[in-house]
Amino acid sequence: MRIAIFLLILSAGLAVLNLVVYRRAVHAFSLKKAGKIAFGAILGAGLVCLLLGRTLAPLMPRNVAVAFAALGSTIELGVLIAFLLLIPERIASWIAGAVARRRDSAKAESSEEERSETETKTDEPGKLGRRELLSRAAAGTAIVVGGASAGYAAMFGRHDYVIEEVALRLDKLPTS
Repeated sequence: MRIAIFLLILSAGLAVLNLVVYRRAVHAFSLKKAGKIAFGAILGAGLVCLLLGRTLAPLMPRNVAVAFAALGSTIELGVLIAFLLLIPERIASWIAGAVARRRDSAKAESSEEERSETETKTDEPGKLGRRELLSRAAAGTAIVVGGASAGYAAMFGRHDYVIEEVALRLDKLPTS
């Protein structure tokens, strides 16, 4: 029963992380309907494969269970890395937004001037302001780095180690 509660909490937490990364990716990459569906399907499949590979392993052939678990773990590792890289981006975005709102409110109180050309927001459709461009670039980079590093770890990193046995002589211990 405890393992079921643990898996429920784990899957709920991963679902929240998937949702956060999905929403930032949709915004950062300006995904249209097909892109939203494809990216959402990949994230959902990763969570389902991870849970199936771990919970139903005794009921499946070993190779199938390992494949499901490896695929799901790789996708969820990418989501986790992307989420951890998105935390500073979100904090910086909130701080920059608060500073801009404070500056705009102070400017509006002092005078009713038009915005200068160096202002971060633009009224022209299709053009991004500096803050929005930096936010999208940082979010996109975090998502790509998360996915790429998880993919690299799954493909090459698992073979990139050597186990060496080293004999140590310790005084006051018998030799084996």
